[in-house]
Amino acid sequence: MTALTAKQSAALERVVRDAVEHFGVDMRVEDFNIHYEEEVRPGRGHQIRADYINADHAVSVYMDVYGYPSWSVANVDFLHNSGDEECDCTLCDGEATA
Repeated sequence: MTALTAKQSAALERVVRDAVEHFGVDMRVEDFNIHYEEEVRPGRGHQIRADYINADHAVSVYMDVYGYPSWSVANVDFLHNSGDEECDCTLCDGEATA
């Protein structure tokens, strides 16, 4: 089972704290979808990519095996939502007239 190193875990907690405090993102560390890269040097851990998206924000993190993150936060502006009856994109407008 692949797991985060202690430094990676602590760094992700700091990223979440900063995303919540500075940008109002509603999230927890457990909300990340984490992808582990192949180990370059076995036994040292994995570089990771961690992503989270909700209706308002997207948070993306790239982190090396030593726990140094590079991360970003974005506002989400949905262009199309097939589950929203009030979606007024060109695709949905076309469906309404077809």
